[in-house]
Amino acid sequence: AILAQVASFQAPPHPAVTQTRSFHSRSAHRPRCHRQKTLLQTAMAPRPEKRVCKDDGVKYTLKEFKEYYGEKKGQKIWEAAGKAAEKAAAKPKAEPKAKAKAKAKAKAKAQAKPPRKPKVDEELLAKALEKAKGSDAKTLHLIEPLDEGMPESKHFKIESTPVPEVKEGSFLLELLAISADPYMRGSIKSGSGATAGMPMKGFVVGRILESKCPKWFPGDLLGASLPYTTVQVLTQEDLDKTVSWRLTGVLNDSNYTLGAGVLGMPGSTAWAGFFDILKPKRAPKRGEPNGETLFVSAASGAVGQLVGQLGKLCGCKVIGSAGGPEKCATIKEKFGYDHAIDYKTCKDADELKAKLKECAPDGIDMYFENVGGMHWDAAFGSLKPKGRIAVCGVISQYNDSSFAASSLPLWALIYPQIKIEGFVCFEWLAGKKGHFLRDMVRYWKKGQLQTTETIMDGLDKWPEAFQSLFTGANNGKVVVTLGEVLPLRAPREKKEEEKKEEEKKEEEAK
Repeated sequence: AILAQVASFQAPPHPAVTQTRSFHSRSAHRPRCHRQKTLLQTAMAPRPEKRVCKDDGVKYTLKEFKEYYGEKKGQKIWEAAGKAAEKAAAKPKAEPKAKAKAKAKAKAKAQAKPPRKPKVDEELLAKALEKAKGSDAKTLHLIEPLDEGMPESKHFKIESTPVPEVKEGSFLLELLAISADPYMRGSIKSGSGATAGMPMKGFVVGRILESKCPKWFPGDLLGASLPYTTVQVLTQEDLDKTVSWRLTGVLNDSNYTLGAGVLGMPGSTAWAGFFDILKPKRAPKRGEPNGETLFVSAASGAVGQLVGQLGKLCGCKVIGSAGGPEKCATIKEKFGYDHAIDYKTCKDADELKAKLKECAPDGIDMYFENVGGMHWDAAFGSLKPKGRIAVCGVISQYNDSSFAASSLPLWALIYPQIKIEGFVCFEWLAGKKGHFLRDMVRYWKKGQLQTTETIMDGLDKWPEAFQSLFTGANNGKVVVTLGEVLPLRAPREKKEEEKKEEEKKEEEAK
């Protein structure tokens, strides 16, 4: 009788236990009470500990750390994450308001701290300053607004003005390079507020030769969005009104053009659009594919070449679109793209979509939009469910008087859960969001990022450089340098070991 009662016993269902008869085929022959007891134990078993990864701020188990970083390094990073968690837990938790106040106070203290003064040779500095003040400053002006058509040299002029005096709280900035970027085409249209005779303004790289400002010293390098005036006097308030970023200690007199490219606006645009807008999945293990496909239009351009390389660093399959066989070869051989599509061989969006399907039969997960037009139509029609689009630019329409209407089918966004987001890089460039400069400097120093530049010299060459963006005559980032750059430090004598290493490299290159 007792055995019969035990056999017929049915344990009450636990809230954490779900119906699982269909999940476990082997458990069909077991007594019901045994199956429920096993599931209850599984549901209430302790979960494996997770710790925060310093690279992306996401929690992972020890097993996941080891799978991604490898056995030894994964264990080491796991232990470091544990120590960081213990340290954070040991600190007394402040109230939200007190915590916000403390954070603001720490930020203000960091900003108030004077930056490190760069080392300069006083004699060389005096020569560079004499050269900068020895002639008038030159400024590039727009003759009259250009609403439609190709920009040419006849639309711009150069005017000279005396170099202002450096007063208390100001500093003298000598421009080393100025940038030519596609977005500037919109700034010379009357609809965007352009007027006859206005000075041209864009991203520049400059160095400070004289300063009466406590935040800047002679020899400091910086990037900013400023008027194209070869020598200008500014205050910190002037910089606060625009976007600027410090390049001291990162670049020098020999590679300053990178401040207008990979470590400037294009670099921050690529970083922000890829990491913060498209948000690629993390690969199960470093160096392995993450299972996602990225399509980049204008892949050989200043931004596109960087986006593709960031995609490869994260394990994506990367497809690029470029104009002509030479550019297609460059993005594959130099930037590591898996596939290259010559859009000039495609008559319309359908042909481009067919080419895209050859490269990605299952569709694409992410699209970085630089061009618009048929690229948009082809990419949108190739997206997988939960696809993402980062809208950076539409260079195919910049020379038109008005933007063409786009027939975006809203219903096509709902069930596939498509995400489309436009963005501007200024917050990332200024350091208010993310950590673009830290990451891009690290990638560049490790040799993980390659770049191509089209460099022209002289302020009068800027219109030609600007036009090359729309004719396709450029290759990569377009930068205009502003004459000879006098050094501010004497060259350091190389040690014997360094000389031997250089000789060895030259022999290997030969």
